[in-house]
Order: sequence, then C-alpha cells, then structure tokens
Amino acid sequence: MLVLIRADASSTIGTGHVMRCLSLAELYKSLGADVSFICKDFTGNLITKLETLGYPVERLSTSKTSSAQTGYSHWLGGTQEDDLKQTRQFIHSLSHKPDLLIVDHYSLNKDWETPISDHVDKVMVIDDLANRHHDCDILVDQSPLHGEADYQNLVKPKCQLLLGNCFSILNPSYLGYRQRASSKRQAYSSLKRLLLNFGGSDQDNLTLKSLQLLENSQLADEVILDVVVGAAYQQLDSLDLAAQSSRFQVEVNQAVKDMPQRQLAADLAIGAAGGSAWERCYLGLPTICFCMVENQRDNTAAMDAHAVAVVIPELTQQELDQALVKVDERYQNLSAAAQALIDGHGTERITFASLTTSNNLGRAIYLQRAARGDAEQLFQWQSLPQTRQYANSPEAPLWQEHLSWFEQALDSSDEYIFLAKSGNIALGSVRLTQQANKSMLISIYCAPAHYRQGNAYAMLRLIRMCFPTVKLEAQVKIENHASQKLFKKSGFQQIKPDYWVQEQR
Repeated sequence: MLVLIRADASSTIGTGHVMRCLSLAELYKSLGADVSFICKDFTGNLITKLETLGYPVERLSTSKTSSAQTGYSHWLGGTQEDDLKQTRQFIHSLSHKPDLLIVDHYSLNKDWETPISDHVDKVMVIDDLANRHHDCDILVDQSPLHGEADYQNLVKPKCQLLLGNCFSILNPSYLGYRQRASSKRQAYSSLKRLLLNFGGSDQDNLTLKSLQLLENSQLADEVILDVVVGAAYQQLDSLDLAAQSSRFQVEVNQAVKDMPQRQLAADLAIGAAGGSAWERCYLGLPTICFCMVENQRDNTAAMDAHAVAVVIPELTQQELDQALVKVDERYQNLSAAAQALIDGHGTERITFASLTTSNNLGRAIYLQRAARGDAEQLFQWQSLPQTRQYANSPEAPLWQEHLSWFEQALDSSDEYIFLAKSGNIALGSVRLTQQANKSMLISIYCAPAHYRQGNAYAMLRLIRMCFPTVKLEAQVKIENHASQKLFKKSGFQQIKPDYWVQEQR
C-alpha cells in the first residue's frame, strides 16, 4: 500500500498538521504501507524530522501569493494551481498509483482535490473548520462540535464522514500511559509540577508571557515549571533568561521526544487548544487554556462545553489567578471528564476506515473500533437467539452485565472490539482477545438483517489487513457448519475439530 500525505508546517502554520499526520503515518507504516510526505520548504518546517524518522519527503517550491488570496490561502505559499501541478508531477514520477492521499491543509479545497483524485485511488481530507467544499472519499473532523449537518452541503453524498472526538488523532506513544495517569490524578493533593506548552511555533510568545504572569501568582515557590517549546519557537534566548531569574525551578526544553511522560508527570498544564489538547485529555491532565488563533475557536468551545479544561478569554494576571483557583477546586472532575472524552483509538479508527474490502453485494466494508456509544447496539445483537445459538454461553447477558464487560473491554489493552460498517450502516461485529502466547482469539457475528451477504468473510479479510503480523485463532463449535466453512474459506487451518488457526503473514 502506498500512502501520500500533503501537509505543511511553518512558523505561521505551526506544526500541528504535520504532527497529527505523522501519527497516522506511524500506524500505516506498522501495517506495512509505504508512506511519503509532500511538503513546502517553509521556515519552521518539519521536513528534517520526517526524513530522520525514515519518511521520504517531496519538497514543493513556493511562489508569490496573489493579493486576492485571503484567509488561510496565504498559508499555501502560492496558488492552488501551482501546488496541484507540482503534486501531480510528483505522483506521475512514482512507479505505481498511490492507494491513498491524505490532505491536511486549510489552504486546499475542492479545486485542488477534484483534479488530483484522478491520480490516486482514494482521497482523505482532514479538516476541522467546516468552511469550504471538499471532493474526497473520506473526511475526518475530530472537533466534538461538528456533525453531519455541518458538512451536508460541503462534500459529495457518498463521502465517508468520520466526525467527532472518537476520531481524535493521538500519537501511538501515548497509549501505554492512560492507567498510570488515571491513578496519579486520583491521588492529587496539591500542585507540584506545571507544564507550559503552546504548540510548535508560539509566534506570540505566550510561553514567556505565561511564565511572567506565574511569577506574580500565588503559586508556591516549590512548584516546578516544565516549559516545553517546539522546534519552530524563535524566542529561546529571552525565555532562558526569564527562567534563570525565576523564583521557581524552571526547566526549559525544545522539541522534546517524551511529551507523554511530561504530561503524565505534570499536575496541571497551561497551553493552547490545538491537537495537544486531546493528548492532555487522554491522560486526564487538567488544563488552563484559551484560544490562541481563529482555527482553535471550536476546540476551545468544545473543551469548555465538556468541562475538560478551565477556559479563559485572554491571558491576563486576573484571569490566570482565578483559573488556578478553579483548577484546584474542580481538579478531579476536570480530570475525569477529560479522560472520558478521548479514548485514544481515533488514529486507529481513521486508519482502518481507509482499509476496505467488498461483500457479495459489492458494498465497501470497513472496521471501526467500538466506542462507548456502541454499547446498546452490541447488546441488542448479542441478545438475539441467532447469536446465542453457537455462543460459548447460550444465555443472553443482562444489560448491566454487558455494560460492565463492555466498559472493561474498551479500556483493556488485550481486547479489540470492532463494528463492521458499510458507510454508516453497522453490519456486525468482530472481537479479538489476546492470548497468553500473544495470538488473538477471534469471535465474529453478523446482524441478522445482513446474513448471507459475505460480510463475515469480508470481516476476516479486514482483520488480517489490520493485524498482518498477528497469529489468529478461532474456536468454532462442530455443529456450527457455516462458521466452519467460513474459516476454511478464509485460509485458517483446522488443528482440532473445534479449533482453527491462521499464522501471521
């Protein structure tokens, strides 16, 4: 599979677009895909970082912008036509047609996407503005405030919409810290360590301003300030001077590689409402935040509406002092609400949504990691006589039993529960449970309304696409002739009358 990513970073744009695409790239790469980036060579870019991580980067040249260009169009460093021409030339130079092009750029829209779609199999757009027309197969918007109505007239009818906080893009490096973070937040007694981070560039130097305001706050001198700035930050000298003269112990670091550990260690963060906001939520880290730039306005409103942060209208001494008091009063509620909002599987949901196969009706099928809102749908399916007929336990679960099991399974690193979908229609479910030997035990069932459509066979193909290096096992009752035939057709080997195995590929 060949995946291309068109995204830019600069001192103006910041680094968030490239960084969230990098999280997707890491997962695609782990599935065996070849991933390349297409970037403009702006000041403050992340091209060297991408190349150091092993990703080829096609550098596009910039050109003069027109005076007619307004809003985010200036971020492109030229016209859409010129950008399209260069991108198309690069694609033509490749040995084969790309399977997927991911576009994460506020300056690009339908005028760029329509002509490029002829040169790739599938186009995915990442957006969180909902303010322009797109021509794409998949549209991702992780803002909790945007729904289908916001994109109804902006995308084609068959566009697959992945909307809401369950699609929040999280770097895979965060996934091992959630339980430890939860335990730490629950044991909170007083503020000991504070993290300051305003993204990759921080053009307005809010980092320094925050540090200066904290000097005049009521925080105890013993509080440790962990100040983290991005690679594109240009005011390091003045920040270092302020740190040296601070009454606090101030640690200043640039372009760190251990942000999950730093967010885990912190008791509180002060920062922006960009992509890092969802990382902090995942680890239940209470945050004082405000809207730095226009494109963070919806995120800021969402964080306020879900009570996962103390949102202040502007960074002033009075606002910051009041926010510090509010955090201390509401600490446990803020932390719990933040962790409830982000489950950490958004990157996986997006990636797996682009991996499709067809059922017997010719419909494209994909897998989507289950979320808390899917509990009732799965309960209904599991309660059906057709589902219980060949289940290990013939009795249907009670609702509270199911809900308790489901909540535990969602938070377990040994359980994977997926819904098979065609568009927004749920067709069935497949579950993987990790065994002591690191293999995965697979359980599968279809919704009765979608029997005999080839959906179970499609689900097994998708599981192998999504887990190419895992040994799969299945326990199938001897009298379940349909499932016995299914696993044989799918390439599983029968090692016992009721047990089937498929080695990793």
